[in-house]
Amino acid sequence: MRYYRLLLVFAIAFSACQDDFQSADLPNRDENVYEDVPTQEQIGPPNDTNVTDLPDTVGDEPKPDVFSGDEDSSKVQTCQELVESIDFLCLADGGCSSTAFGVDTQWLACTGVVPGLTWGEICHDMTPGSCTPDGDFNACYSNADCSGDQVCVKPKPSTAQDRGICRFMPVGGCWSDLDCAADQECAGVSICPKDVPCAADPFPGVCLPKSGDLGCWDNGDCEANQHCEGAELCVQGLCESKLGSCSGKIEPGCQRDSECPARMFCVGYTTGGHKGWCVTAPRVSGGDCWDHKQCEDDLESCLGARICAPDTLCYSWDMHPGVCGLFAQDGQGLQVTFSFPDEGAPEAILINRTSTPILFDPRYVVSLQMMLNGQWPDPPIPVGYFYDANWPLDAPEMLMRLSSGEALVLKGDSGLEYRMYQGTVRPEVIYLLGCEPGKTATACNTENRVFIGPEFELK
Repeated sequence: MRYYRLLLVFAIAFSACQDDFQSADLPNRDENVYEDVPTQEQIGPPNDTNVTDLPDTVGDEPKPDVFSGDEDSSKVQTCQELVESIDFLCLADGGCSSTAFGVDTQWLACTGVVPGLTWGEICHDMTPGSCTPDGDFNACYSNADCSGDQVCVKPKPSTAQDRGICRFMPVGGCWSDLDCAADQECAGVSICPKDVPCAADPFPGVCLPKSGDLGCWDNGDCEANQHCEGAELCVQGLCESKLGSCSGKIEPGCQRDSECPARMFCVGYTTGGHKGWCVTAPRVSGGDCWDHKQCEDDLESCLGARICAPDTLCYSWDMHPGVCGLFAQDGQGLQVTFSFPDEGAPEAILINRTSTPILFDPRYVVSLQMMLNGQWPDPPIPVGYFYDANWPLDAPEMLMRLSSGEALVLKGDSGLEYRMYQGTVRPEVIYLLGCEPGKTATACNTENRVFIGPEFELK
């Protein structure tokens, strides 16, 4: 059966005007300096905080966001030298060649560089981007649907019927057990589970011998009521990986800053009940913030930060703070790709190339607006909606998070009338910035953002 496939990519390039991002407009974050802030290597894994009976609203009054730990800044003279000294930061495309998995690879892309915005004490006219796992982000059922150097990355857990996206994979790394030899498993991979308002960023794991009954590499090797303690995950040639053991104790973690040691912050928690982990003050690594709460909430967002679960390689290699800066203009860095087969449900892929996570209602992510009599009606007339297939239209309202450098496959709803309509349409994405996963849009302190893509003909 022949399928007619229409593939359209709409992109709004991320280009920030230097006048809009002057460092003089930012608050001074260098006062009240603390000299004894611990380093990332000193803190080890998250603390064993017993978190029970938390109120509906988690989080505390923000701690001072004016820490400084730039003792080593004198060793570098330029922004380029600083970026090269911090893993997984970049200044431009092509700046993400990494030896983290034993060989020099090109599996990363530089996402979210912001010109004209100061980062730390050295980068006076540019905020570095984050090196994120790259790919063509085509929808896939299996590796066979991807090009030869990419694999199909799906949420966990997943079935053969679930849709994933095509990503590059580093040599020696993995996105699932299928990427490893028969006697190995994929340990430490960071992929948000489906049906969860997750706050972690995607990052591959490493193939290691199956743990079996000898211990565990990460939480996936333990029972549902257990977690993996004491495991050490290392990339090739840099250290030796060591098995941990499954524990029934309350899993380490936090859901508010007060549950962390002094001068540390709780990042990665969600209002859906998932715990975060305690990290050092952001200025230790040259940034300002781990999330939007450490910025001026009504004006700024945390740009370029990457937070990753503590039992993943991402926590060790790709975790770094961001810098507080103005919210991106509507639609900057977003892309939408559509596919309309002759039979079966249409699909849309939403790609976030911005420097900050976006949040959205997974029940109504993308809509197609129709043109009427040569004009775009106000309010718009939708041809139909695209939504996260894991969240049916009658699911409870909840904000989901799409991190910088991530993509999501969306399904067209059964009422989509695109086959009955021929004419001009354009996509619309309604999203928010600076909110917490798991909350509703009414709990956010920012207004809706609207991305409207270029028009095209639907035939």
